[in-house]
This record gives sequence, C-alpha cells and structure tokens, in this order.
Amino acid sequence: MYKLLIVDDENLVRVAFRTMVNYEEYGFTICGTAADGEEALQIYARETPDLVITDIKMPHMDGIELIRRLKAQGSNSKIVLISNYDDFNLVRQGMVLGAQDYLLKLTITEQEYADMLLRMKKELDETASQREQHEFARTAIKQMEKEKQTVFWRTLLLASVVDKKDIPDRLFQDQPLDLFLIQVVQYGQVMEISSQKDMELLNYALLNIAAELLGPEVLCQGAVANGQYFMITACHGKGKDRQEFLAQRLGAALTQYLNITVGIFFGPAISDADELLAALSGRRQMSDDLFYARDSAPILLSPVRKFGAWNVNIPQLVSDMSAALRHSDLEGAVQQVNRHLETCREVFAAREEVLHKWATVLLLLHERMEGFLPDGAEGDPSGQIYQLGTTMQLHSFLCGSLKRILQALKPEPGNTGANEVDKALQYIHAHIDEKISLSQLAQHVNFNETYLCTVFRSRTGTSIINYINQTKMEKAAERLSREDVLLKTLVAELGFSDQFYFNKMFRKYYGVSPSEYRKRQRDITNSQ
Repeated sequence: MYKLLIVDDENLVRVAFRTMVNYEEYGFTICGTAADGEEALQIYARETPDLVITDIKMPHMDGIELIRRLKAQGSNSKIVLISNYDDFNLVRQGMVLGAQDYLLKLTITEQEYADMLLRMKKELDETASQREQHEFARTAIKQMEKEKQTVFWRTLLLASVVDKKDIPDRLFQDQPLDLFLIQVVQYGQVMEISSQKDMELLNYALLNIAAELLGPEVLCQGAVANGQYFMITACHGKGKDRQEFLAQRLGAALTQYLNITVGIFFGPAISDADELLAALSGRRQMSDDLFYARDSAPILLSPVRKFGAWNVNIPQLVSDMSAALRHSDLEGAVQQVNRHLETCREVFAAREEVLHKWATVLLLLHERMEGFLPDGAEGDPSGQIYQLGTTMQLHSFLCGSLKRILQALKPEPGNTGANEVDKALQYIHAHIDEKISLSQLAQHVNFNETYLCTVFRSRTGTSIINYINQTKMEKAAERLSREDVLLKTLVAELGFSDQFYFNKMFRKYYGVSPSEYRKRQRDITNSQ
C-alpha cells in the first residue's frame, strides 16, 4: 500500500476526500490529514507519504510553498493540486515546481478522483520498479567489482614474485588499507576436515565470522588456499595498535566458535605500492612465524626476520634418547624432545633447520636401534617430517615415533629365554668394567652362542655387542661428568685395550671426544 496525505484548510473538504472512495481498492492508505502546509510538513517528516493531495490556497503556508519545501528536502512524493477556476496561474506554478496533476475542487467527481488515483498508482509502481531495477543493477555492479577485487588480491597473494607495476595506483586512492592473513594452524577435534564439502563449510563459516567482526570496513575477502584466507579492510589510522587489537579479537573469535588454532597476520596501514610490497615480502616468511604458533595470536607481517641457530650436539642427543628408550623410559625421551623444542623456540630457529636436524636425529636413532623400528616415516623422515608446519605437529610426530620405537623394543610375548636374557643383562652390568666376550655370556647362562644372540635380540631389540658398547659409553660419560679420572685409566677400567678405538666409539655416541665432553660438562656445572 502507498501512503496518502490530504492537505486542505477546510474540514468538510478533508472529510469529503477521506470518504470519497475505498482507498485500499486503489492501493492507498491515508496516513494523515493537515489543515495547512506547516502541519503537512510535520506529518510528512513522520510518515513520508508517497502521494500528497494539497489545496493551493491555505493560511500560514499555502500549497505552492509546501511544494517548494518538499522539493528542497529532496522529496520524491507525487503531488496533486486542488484548485478553483481562478487559480490557473498558481496551478501553473505548482506544475513547474513538480506537481504531477491537479483537480478542480468544485466540479470533481468520484470517477475523476478514482482515475487520478489509478494514474498516480501506475506512476508510483513504475518509479518503484525503476528504483528496484536500479538497486539491483547497482548491487550487481558492486558485487562484480568486489569479485574482481577478490580475484586481484588472491592472484597477488599467490604470486611468487610481484612487480611494483602490477599494483595499480587507484588501489589506495580513497584511503589506506589493512591486510589481514588468516592461516589455520590446527583443527580441533570437533572441526574434522575430511572432504571438500567440509572445507567449503569451514570457508563459509570462517569468512562470515570475520566479516561480522570487522563489519562494514571489509572491502573484500576470500580464501587464498586450503586453510589460508585474506581480508582487506578500510584503514582508519596509521598506528599498528588498532590492527593488532582487531587481529587478536579475530583470532579469539575463530578459536571460540570454530575450535581451530589460527595465526592472524596483520601489517601496518598500507597506503602505497611500496608498503604493499613490504607486506607481501613478510608473507613469504609466514611458515617460519607459524612454526612456533601455539595459540591464536596476532603476528606482525614483516619482511625482516632474525633467526637464531639451534646449536645441538646431535650424536649426544641420539645417545640420550636411545639410552632412555632402552630402559623403557619414554618420559625421559619425551623430556629430551620438550627441552630441545623449547630451545628452538627461544632462539627462533628457522623451520627448515629444525626439521632437518630432527630428521637427522630420527635417522641416527633408527641406525642406533639397528633397524628394529616399524615401517613408516621413522625409517625415512626426509618425507613426512618436512611436511610439518608447526612445533605442535612436530612434537606430536616425534612423540609418536618414540612410542613406536619403544613398542618395537619390547620383548615379544612368551617367556622363551626370558630368564637367560635377564641373567645375561645382570652379568653385563656387574662386569661392565671388564672385557666381556660372547662366549663368557653364553657359558654363564648355559646357552649356545648363536641361540643366545637370537633370544637377546628378540627380547631387547638390539645385539649383545651393541648393548655392551652403549652401556660402557654411558658409564664413561657418567664418570667423565663427575670424576677427575685420567682418560687412560678410564679406558683400561672399562675393558678397552686401545684408547684410539675408545675415543672413536665415544665420539660416535656423543659427537665429541671424551676430553671435550668433560670440558662441556664442567662449563655447564660452573654456569649453574
């Protein structure tokens, strides 16, 4: 229904017009009547009628002045004048000012009035249709422009190299821009991504939450790749505090509603091509920044990153972990992982360096355990381990590897040879300062040498010789740490006749010579 306002200073005329026809049949409803132009303006401000029927001559404010005031306000309402025979000049003024029609007050019939209402309704319908089409076209153009911007930004973010000439100047004509990059670090247990449909649903939910949070400032947004998204917003300040605050809110909201851990990257306000290139340069180092992400925290996009070095003695780390595993001390092996990952985090070691060194640790651990590991990535860590994107994933991978190694080292079911192997282990530890031969052990447990080797390996996961050597090296490291024993004395007491061979074996297990090892241990003790 269209709204109709009747304006006339005579009450009888107002009543006559109100009751002349059934307005609803013609698509109208009367929203008010007024006795002069001033009262009409008050009603107009409140009701915004679509059609105003007004007398020309009225006290206080006549119909002509009312039209002037309405047009000055930008009114698009249709206006029909009520006149007498001698009001021709005033009618002409009203039509010039924008009135659509006029009626002669004294001779108007019900049919004429009804015909006028039908004409006005037709014009109002056409105006509404045009307005709707214009709005639809404007929305479509706006959507096309937004999609065009989205494609442009996605292409820009995916490009390995961006040239300054690829960035149009008009991009920053209206105002500076904020760039937010969202990277999913870890999916929670509730948010399982198992299909393309799941990913599409996540994309929809994530972008909706982000758009709702940032509101009308969002100019365009979209997915760059699986698990990575971007948002371009209007910037209202040069300082990074506001951007960091928004990034923090965004990360908290996505974690709360979607149960995912994300990295929210933000940059300072971007007002020209050089600043955009700097932000894009920072994006290329996102993988290193995300490597240590544990919570959905904001991260500044910066092209400058200072990486520290993870100075680790890999052979010693392997020895420490293998010793813990051989004694079924999974917690001790995991503590080694925790300690070294925390060191990597403290020095901000580069992701590639950390993954490469842990891959080396797993390879050497695999060799130390003489291949008694299950099939999988532990045997070839150069594959799976390099796909890990965060220390959380690396920690889970390493702990899983250690558990499987420990499981492989456990004795097989059954008691065949259990007592004899226990007796052999007791003998080794009791005579570790001596030169122990295989024949001595076999004679001690009353087993054939070959059979003893088979049973020992099946129950411990390693050979007798390797077990003896590891135990001797562990005892040597222990004594070097707490005693001032002469090296040649230690070599003799552990049953070695060749100091050169002893040094070579110790370096294999701990990565340094015995004398260097002792010096390091003393330095550590003195620094505490």
